[in-house]
Amino acid sequence: MFNFYAYLSDILAENHRVREERWRLTTCSGLGGLEGALQNARTHARHVCLTDTTDTEIFRRAGGWYLREVYTLFLCSQYNARSGEHTYLQALGECRALQQEIISRLLYDDDQLRRNLLFLDLDTFRSRDLGQDFLTDTAGLYFQVAIDRPQDLRFNPEAWDVQQFTRTFDGYFL
Repeated sequence: MFNFYAYLSDILAENHRVREERWRLTTCSGLGGLEGALQNARTHARHVCLTDTTDTEIFRRAGGWYLREVYTLFLCSQYNARSGEHTYLQALGECRALQQEIISRLLYDDDQLRRNLLFLDLDTFRSRDLGQDFLTDTAGLYFQVAIDRPQDLRFNPEAWDVQQFTRTFDGYFL
């Protein structure tokens, strides 16, 4: 299993913007838990918040089965609303700049991840602004990162209480 939180923590520690602007990595349980996570971490004005819930799906591609794990990252930056609209736009710009740097690092690490049978979905990175009124004095956005890894879904007869593997399905149809 790939520890995306540890990977994200390591790449953020290597980023100049994160260090200079004092971004802090934290976790939350989806959009509903974001405000609480940020309230508990008021010592920093900027946050990268990784959800501790992951959307997953198993799918088939090119004859093989894969597990897709989708991670959601929130980038939030506090601003002084009394100073005007420009401070909101500046804070949102900080979030967008960091998002671009994270995506560029994912693209850079793609070959190494592939060697470890982890495949990033690099075709699209959608993001959504949280909106000026979502959290008081906080601008932000979120985006998702999808990572696919091969799955072995071969049938294991030892996992089942089955005497005979020749089942007729006649009794299941009405």
